[in-house]
Amino acid sequence: MAPDDSAEISRLLQRFERRFLATRALRSFPWQSLEEKLRDSGSELLLDILQKTVKHPLCVKHPPSVKYARCFLSELIRKHEAVHEEPLDELYEALAETLTAEEPPQCHRSYLLPSGDSVTLSESTAIVSHGTTGLVTWNAALYLAEWAIENPEAFTHR
Repeated sequence: MAPDDSAEISRLLQRFERRFLATRALRSFPWQSLEEKLRDSGSELLLDILQKTVKHPLCVKHPPSVKYARCFLSELIRKHEAVHEEPLDELYEALAETLTAEEPPQCHRSYLLPSGDSVTLSESTAIVSHGTTGLVTWNAALYLAEWAIENPEAFTHR
């Protein structure tokens, strides 16, 4: 594998990792890039994605909602099948685990910070909980946090 390809795959893995741990909308994932890379690199890339997402230590300790993991794995399997690869047992085993799992009352979103640390938030899986609907992470808060990390001078002496 050429160094450019290796760097590109590394970036692709990072994009999947960050989006999955933060439980971003599945449509925001780089699915087209994945399909293109799958034609070249095959099943090994999918195993790497599985390790960076569903099998990630943060995800194991603080899992996202079962429904989210199930939808993600289903889409990953669809992309795998689209390139006519042999079935990948690890993908189907991971999906089977989500099909038999019950949805707990709490799920998690984990955010990887530029420092290498992470922040994990616990959220309610109920639409209404304790009389309110505000027990989830709002996208505006995420963008504000990203902006704050990129612009620390705005908070100097405050």
